[in-house]
Amino acid sequence: MVWEHFQKITINGMPKAKCLHCDHILSAITKNGTSHLKDHINLRCTRKNSKVDIRQKLLSVNRKSDGSARVENDNFSQEVSRRELANMVIMHEYPLSIVDHIGFRRFVTSLNAHFKIISRNTLRADIMKMFMSEKASLKKALESNGSRIAITTDMWTASNQRKGYMAVTCHYIDDFWVLRNKTLRFSYVPCPHTKDTLAQVLLDTLNMYNIAEKVSSIVVDNCTTNDAMLDVLSPRFNEQSLMLKGKFLHLRCSAHILNLIVQDGLDVIGDGIKRIRDCVSFWAATPKRVEMFEDKVKSFKGEEGRKLVLDCKTRWNSTFLMLTSALPYKDVFSNIKRQNPRLKFILPTEMDWNLLKRDMTKNMNDKFEKYWSNINGILAIAAILDPRNKLECVEFYFNDIYYDKAGDEIDRVKNLLYDLLYEYQEKEARSMATSNLNNVNGKRPISSINSNDDDGGDKWSKAKKKNKESLALENAQACATILEDEDSLDMSSGGGGLSGSEVVDLDSDDDDFMDI
Repeated sequence: MVWEHFQKITINGMPKAKCLHCDHILSAITKNGTSHLKDHINLRCTRKNSKVDIRQKLLSVNRKSDGSARVENDNFSQEVSRRELANMVIMHEYPLSIVDHIGFRRFVTSLNAHFKIISRNTLRADIMKMFMSEKASLKKALESNGSRIAITTDMWTASNQRKGYMAVTCHYIDDFWVLRNKTLRFSYVPCPHTKDTLAQVLLDTLNMYNIAEKVSSIVVDNCTTNDAMLDVLSPRFNEQSLMLKGKFLHLRCSAHILNLIVQDGLDVIGDGIKRIRDCVSFWAATPKRVEMFEDKVKSFKGEEGRKLVLDCKTRWNSTFLMLTSALPYKDVFSNIKRQNPRLKFILPTEMDWNLLKRDMTKNMNDKFEKYWSNINGILAIAAILDPRNKLECVEFYFNDIYYDKAGDEIDRVKNLLYDLLYEYQEKEARSMATSNLNNVNGKRPISSINSNDDDGGDKWSKAKKKNKESLALENAQACATILEDEDSLDMSSGGGGLSGSEVVDLDSDDDDFMDI
């Protein structure tokens, strides 16, 4: 009602309306209506609308993702533009000094002369304000989410600063069964990086978000310091809050295991790889040699083949690509060397090619078996709980993997699944007992208010359904965590976000630099 904002008064015998906000006097003659009063409240009242923009509107075309477009009023906002500037710097990792660049300032002024360029200190303050807001929102989301949370952590160092940082991420499945991946913290860790120091930083992170009671597993790589860190952390958790009293608390990163498997395989043919690399390097050194090699391939095979790829020694997947590109030209290399002995390139031996095809497989398989037994249980349970697979899927693949021992392995997985189910049933029974006790004490749970269903059997059926959902939810999330690493094919990729610094992995099997 417009009269909620006005007081009817009489001045010189004429009815007037006095604004309750700014004391402005307007006409209150009945035949004139109240449109002018509404306009005053909505557009012109300086007290009620302290930031009313009465300037002429600009029109802009708002294009939506579905391809539709419509013309809308376009009002410039300094606050919105500052927020988008901070988002741009965060998204593309631009330096804060970008706001001081003359070219950037000219560009922004050409877009909208009303935007007031901020300083780098103001930009930093805006970014930190956004960070604190996002952190609070994430904490609220994690606290309200009903599923467990899987943690992944790793240590990195910036090569130019020689300072160590701990990255902590979490994986959880929300109420809509969508897997979420959030970075909780990227924190500087003072030296020495002992097991106690790392354990304390990780525990502080969990307490910061109030999720220590929700942790299902902690995924780390195979560094011995991480093993010792988990030994320190385990007693600090509430045993009753963990899955099977902490049996799945310590999980190993599949990407790191994959890297170790490949490195063991490559060690077998280390000298052979060096000779193949030297051979590829010779023919890929100059455009003239590349063209000469292509001509030789065409003359020997009658067609052009794949180009030779030179690897990067620190990236095992690039070594694989090099070997894959060189293997089809085994005979071509031999023919070129035989016809042109003066060409100074090292020819890989027959044994090098045979080792490449055969012996490296054994070492890789041994390393795989070492870690597979530790994670196959949780992966098998996730497959069983997937309605597309169930137990038949596990039985099919275990028969191919274990042959005569497949029955024992399947029984082990079944027992593990029953143990998890019994644990959830016990928790549900304790929860229902607490609920019934509250009823006796006169504290009815919210879920029972206005409920006409008092059938105990129905409650247990709901409890069973909840057990199955919770079990599937948390196992799917745990498996997604240990298999999540997108850098499994590129172990050299740095942890980004270190202001362009080269990032080096601190965690490796070589523990000379780790003080345990």
